[in-house]
Amino acid sequence: MTDISQDPGLGPGLQRPATNLQSLAAPQGRASEFVAVSGAEAENTSATAMLVIAYSLFWLLLLGFVWMTWRRQQSLSSRLRILESQIEKLEIGGSK
Repeated sequence: MTDISQDPGLGPGLQRPATNLQSLAAPQGRASEFVAVSGAEAENTSATAMLVIAYSLFWLLLLGFVWMTWRRQQSLSSRLRILESQIEKLEIGGSK
């Protein structure tokens, strides 16, 4: 005689999962709906203030990055002008 929970299509030793209603029900003692907590601390910072702070920080970081990039570019341009003038001096001195 074969076991009722044994499915011949699943192969030997493989069984269907149990589907009794008691195993699917919520455990006793657990809430099944939202219950607000009484006496909780109120939020001190509003979402609008946090949003403004976040955007301000983002823009400050972006402007700082652009400023630093601009300064480095100016430094590189100045160094390039110096090197070009030195190359010109070498070419003029070498051609004589």
